[in-house]
Amino acid sequence: MLHLLNVQNTGILERNRTSCGARRAQYHHDRPSRWCGHDRRLHVVAIVALMSWLVAVLIVSVVVSVMRGGKLSNLPHIYARAWWLLFVGFGMQIVANNVSSSRLAVTLLLTSYVVLLVMVWMNRSAAGMWIAGIGLLMNFTVITLNNGMPVLEEAILLAGGSADSVFGAKHVALDASSRLPFLADVIPLPGSVISLGDVFLAVGLGAFIEDQLKQPLRLFRHRVQGVPGSAADR
Repeated sequence: MLHLLNVQNTGILERNRTSCGARRAQYHHDRPSRWCGHDRRLHVVAIVALMSWLVAVLIVSVVVSVMRGGKLSNLPHIYARAWWLLFVGFGMQIVANNVSSSRLAVTLLLTSYVVLLVMVWMNRSAAGMWIAGIGLLMNFTVITLNNGMPVLEEAILLAGGSADSVFGAKHVALDASSRLPFLADVIPLPGSVISLGDVFLAVGLGAFIEDQLKQPLRLFRHRVQGVPGSAADR
């Protein structure tokens, strides 16, 4: 999810991180407590850009669900077991986006996927959760095997990025030695590159939201699954 490469900010972010580190080294012997303000702002921009993809998926899912008979009045009542694990998982990915150590970033990223997979497993009976789980497992596998998410350079160019972009700590260049390259970030979108796992995740989230918005409201509020055509729908 948040691992997907934002091609508009990655190169700038990495180059600025280097220059900022050089300036810190010249001031008080590189005190770790000091941050470069511009570097921090670029991190925030990158995180917002990455989160925008997930927000777009959610908005499209809601719109499609309503067009297919879903009820917007169900939105406040959408429920998932251990929903707070979503914030834990996403929070770990945000932290991974702000560290310079590749090993630490990949460790945080993989741990976040474990947390999200636990949440999916706890809600496995809900519509779309198995699809979302497959997507998460795809990303987890390719990142584990390559010690980072491989990214196709041609996809970066098609997405509007620069071939000179320097990958962050969570990404590696896709080449002949990459394992499971079809699961890497190879799908270009405006401003970012996503993976097949991200597509499965988006489809799973869409199916979950559509199912939730189509639930009969009286049963929905009590977490009871209705049967289409039953008296409960009346």
